Amino acid sequence: MSVILFGQDLSQLPQRIGAALSYWGDAMRALLPKRMREQLTVGEEQIIVCQNDEQLQIYCNSLGKFSDPIDYARQGDYFDSAAISKVKSMLDNDHRLVLQVSDQMLLSKSVQFPVAVADDLRQALLYEMDKHTPFPPNEVYFDVVIMRQQANKVFARLYLLQKSLVQATLQQFADNGIRFDRLCTANEPHINLLPQVLHRRKRLFPLTRNMLLTVGLVLFFVLLLAVPLYFKRDTAIKLEQQIAQLAPQAVGEPELWQKRDEAEQVISEFINNYPLPFAQIYEELSKRLPDNTWVNYLIYQTDRIEIRGEATDAAGLITLINASPLFYNAKIRSPIIKSHTTDKEVYNIVFNVLGNTVVKE
Repeated sequence: MSVILFGQDLSQLPQRIGAALSYWGDAMRALLPKRMREQLTVGEEQIIVCQNDEQLQIYCNSLGKFSDPIDYARQGDYFDSAAISKVKSMLDNDHRLVLQVSDQMLLSKSVQFPVAVADDLRQALLYEMDKHTPFPPNEVYFDVVIMRQQANKVFARLYLLQKSLVQATLQQFADNGIRFDRLCTANEPHINLLPQVLHRRKRLFPLTRNMLLTVGLVLFFVLLLAVPLYFKRDTAIKLEQQIAQLAPQAVGEPELWQKRDEAEQVISEFINNYPLPFAQIYEELSKRLPDNTWVNYLIYQTDRIEIRGEATDAAGLITLINASPLFYNAKIRSPIIKSHTTDKEVYNIVFNVLGNTVVKE
């Protein structure tokens, strides 16, 4: 019974996986040195059981190199049981077991089908075998090979073999636990007349030399990728350790930012409280006050200035200060009195400052 999933026959999955691994094994083998390649067997090795009328011939096909055949005589409907023992001793997962018959037993003809059935010609032939051959489908083993496709037609070659010609041999081997991988002829080795249900069952992932080579090379490439990743990880771990050691030293960073913000706030408050630089105020007062006026005391706070000192005409200072573009609202804060030592008037004047004012000469 076959299981269909996403349009694919899952019964073919093991064979497809095996074919893919074999392909990669052959490709990776080409990368190896010549001497090492000679020590490895990559590709399909066959044990061929060739059935003739009077005997069986058993020999190996190792990448196109054929061994000497061993002959086993027919004994009635069956062959010498020593042939079974010989095949058992030779057979492993690195070999494909092939039953080969003479070309005279094989029948073939050209057939054509609609292109719609190109993907499942074998199934189509099961239903239409009596239309193309004089045999019912249960009496023949067959295979079909697509030769070409033209417009809406598929042109193929149908190969037929009567079951009665090989049934005894297949049954004799099956009774001893041996099934074949392929049924073909010497001149048509690419076909396989054997139905899927009669194929030799193999492990899904057999540990063949091909697979071991593939796994070994895959592990080698994984190692090539893993070593740099390991060193990158080791470097990252060391960096994390260094960061952990420096972390206590960086604890004060928020405090520094806080102090910076506080300093900015103090500066901002200072600028807001003192809209004009003291040097500008000092220069402006030097220009406005007469040379015979002394300033003994000066307080600059927010936008208000208070000056104390001595002058010949203290009351006249009010007019001079209010005339400045930087000052306004000048007034005498306390009574003017005479100094006993200098014979000048002692004054105490307050006035306001205009912010961000530029004095024009």
